[in-house]
Formats: sequence, structure tokens, C-alpha cells
Amino acid sequence: MTSTSVAYPPFTGARVFENFSILTPSAQQEDAVIAMLDQVVAWGRALRPLRK
Repeated sequence: MTSTSVAYPPFTGARVFENFSILTPSAQQEDAVIAMLDQVVAWGRALRPLRK
């Protein structure tokens, strides 16, 4: 499994937040977040037996 990270371009002029409250990620960022959260869920399930 490869690790996934989500890039946030704070100084590139890309609009990620509208009015500092509404998140509007780019399609690439959205795909990266989905992949990252899938990995978090997979790791959580894999480690579940150790928490018991």
C-alpha cells in the first residue's frame, strides 16, 4: 500500500475556500482526499484486533 497525501496550495492563488468557510477543492484534491480516507479506513480495520 502506498501512502497518499493531499496538497493544499496556500500561495498559488487557487481557491480552496470560499468566504473562508465553504471548502471547494479541485478535482485532483478531491480524488486525493478520497484515496487518503480509504487508507485511513483500511488501517483502522487492520488494527481493530489490536484494540480488543
